[in-house]
Amino acid sequence: MYSGLIGRMSEQPQPRIGNILPVVSIITFIGFLDTHLLIPVMALYAYDLGAGVGVVGLIIGLYSIMNTPANISFGRVVDRLGYKLPLILGLIGDAVGMFLYSLCRLPVHLALVRVLHGIAGGAVGPATMSAIAYHGEESRRGRAMAFYGMSLAAATLVGYGTSGLIVSRLGYKAVFWLGGALLAAGACLGFVLPGNRSGNSKTQVTSMAESWQRAGVLFRRKSLLGPYSAVFAQYFSFGGVVTLLPLYIKDYDMAACVKWESIDTAKVYGPHILHQTWYKLHKHMFESIRVIDFFGNY
Repeated sequence: MYSGLIGRMSEQPQPRIGNILPVVSIITFIGFLDTHLLIPVMALYAYDLGAGVGVVGLIIGLYSIMNTPANISFGRVVDRLGYKLPLILGLIGDAVGMFLYSLCRLPVHLALVRVLHGIAGGAVGPATMSAIAYHGEESRRGRAMAFYGMSLAAATLVGYGTSGLIVSRLGYKAVFWLGGALLAAGACLGFVLPGNRSGNSKTQVTSMAESWQRAGVLFRRKSLLGPYSAVFAQYFSFGGVVTLLPLYIKDYDMAACVKWESIDTAKVYGPHILHQTWYKLHKHMFESIRVIDFFGNY
């Protein structure tokens, strides 16, 4: 996707990476945080809007279905126009998508917003990687990419770790508004980055043809069949977990907490049939039981 990028970098003067790295790292963190804020709660949100399990899976998957080809397309746009404009537009599109999530009333509304969010998000990855590569000094490009990876990891940790807590205390809309506000701030921060414009249309068409040819060679290599299958299996499993695990946990009402002074108290704990089933299976193992929630209350 970015095969022509490295060759063009050596032909143009580049600002020092130390001047750009902090800004790109912050924008990268913000640009990927929205996705990771949504992953733990999107299945529950879709379910609460009335979607069945199958529709929940479709809604979850729509983001990736649209995001994957969008990444390829926006990679070519970045090659033609430079990284700055696609990055800003992608962040604005993500911000609009996050705010629109709060307006959804039906599963079909949510599905449409997921399509928009997936397309807009496809510009952020190629643009941020292009910014790092373009401004990276040859001798320090590894350091620059390390900071890029750290920004992605931080977005994952913060998004997964906070979205559930925010929803439990403030509701779904708080997550959407927070993510949208941060993305809007990231778009404003994008104007600080120096712009770049490279190549002409003829060069880009040739580069695109060469890129597809090289991709075809890689896909036909039998030695890569195992890694491809492993990556596919990993993300297939991850999609199942993202869709089904929140709904599974929701059925057990794990957010509830109660102190049982004796095993007999379990008989009146909650109306949910799964509680009674659990009690019947395990009552012989305990004399006194205390249930503690994730906040340490009991």
